[in-house]
Amino acid sequence: MAKTFIKSIRNNILVGLILVTPIVITAFVVNWLFTFITNRVLVFLPRHLKEGDQAILWRLASLVLVLVIMFLVGVLVRNILGKRLYQVGDRLLARIPVVNRVYVGTRQVIEALFQQRQTLFQEVVLLQYPRPGVFAVGFV
Repeated sequence: MAKTFIKSIRNNILVGLILVTPIVITAFVVNWLFTFITNRVLVFLPRHLKEGDQAILWRLASLVLVLVIMFLVGVLVRNILGKRLYQVGDRLLARIPVVNRVYVGTRQVIEALFQQRQTLFQEVVLLQYPRPGVFAVGFV
């Protein structure tokens, strides 16, 4: 009886962890990206504007500026000249010894996440890896 109760507690904690972890990681990544991006733009503002009562407004304005720039980059890349420039840059980065591992891996993950194919992953599986008793999530 106590054994099933402890197993039930363990399973509920594991399910809670599985459900909460993506939310926490997403919040962390969004916060990090927001801070990282806005810090790059805020460098150009005088100190009193960055630290005053309106600091969050300046951060939001810098984020909007970065989003506008990303929009313009997207428009550029979607035309023929932009596609060619992107392909050249892609090939160049894929040939640099250390950078290629990070770049190609990141590109593949982003492509997998944003592809609109429904057949990208057919099912999710739980595997015992790297040793018995330890499980890892896999996508088929």
